[in-house]
Amino acid sequence: MEFSELIKTATVEGVLLSRQGLPAVRGTLCITSHHLLLSSCPRGQLELWLLIRNVDAVEKSIGPCAAGQFLQAGSRGPSHVKAALSTACLAAQCLDREGCTVLVHGAEGTDTTLLVTALAQLILDPACRTLQGFQGLLEREWIQAGHPFQLRCARSASSHARGKQEAPVFLLFLDCVWQLSRQFPLSLEFGEQLLLTLSDNAYASAYGTFLCNNERERSLCKVRESTHSLWAWLDQPEEKHKYLNPLYSHNPLVIWPSVEPQSIQLWQGFFLRWIRPSQHLEEAWGQIRSLVQGNSSSLQESTGERLSQPLPEPPAGTENGKFGTR
Repeated sequence: MEFSELIKTATVEGVLLSRQGLPAVRGTLCITSHHLLLSSCPRGQLELWLLIRNVDAVEKSIGPCAAGQFLQAGSRGPSHVKAALSTACLAAQCLDREGCTVLVHGAEGTDTTLLVTALAQLILDPACRTLQGFQGLLEREWIQAGHPFQLRCARSASSHARGKQEAPVFLLFLDCVWQLSRQFPLSLEFGEQLLLTLSDNAYASAYGTFLCNNERERSLCKVRESTHSLWAWLDQPEEKHKYLNPLYSHNPLVIWPSVEPQSIQLWQGFFLRWIRPSQHLEEAWGQIRSLVQGNSSSLQESTGERLSQPLPEPPAGTENGKFGTR
């Protein structure tokens, strides 16, 4: 069943969409429980505008709150994860299966808009699921696009204090990425340790990658000239292996996550990291890495042995490897 078949829609014909500085667009408005879709046909080509109401809803509901409040009684944290993944899946489906142009628009375009677009790219593009590609995705969709890290991550993620501009939007993105890695354990080149490192550095870091609120502030403060990059540290050979997924296998296909309630799990590695011992989990991953490396070494040795063996002699009645003719 297609994802779109699960969405009941009501349509309104002849709706005019006004855009500042751009010509108005007239089309059919589809109203769902979470989205507004405007479909038009300019010059004979289908153009689909995705006006995401739940982007603003998530932005308002997770506004001034701390990450720890996701675990409180009656928390809507899992519903935020579901809403973000559902919206990203809808945008990805419009691009992949419908071949439509998609406009994602939130309040200011620097919070949940980036959340949806970044998740959609992870779902669609296997290059974004590599370690280097994921770093490029964060740099492009979060840092250069102007997510206000200084305002949103002013205090610790576990703080109960509420600032007017604080919101764990980036943490919600990392949670969604973890959900993808749990449902597709072979498709992401990086593991949970990278997500935990990113969450720590977003709130308190020795590097300048997440400093300031936008590129203009970083330029005025000369962040790149006076600080070191987190990416340069992560890419060091002695550090890089800590963040790689030993089970990774390149998957060129689109990955469609399940958003059913039983599929959305608590990210225990983050929310329970200080009360759950991680020693046994680290030992298990160490054993997995050893097994994978051992299998790779055995495969290379067996391949080398086969290549080093001499070729068999040609059968009788042949000359230079070819059957003779009378």
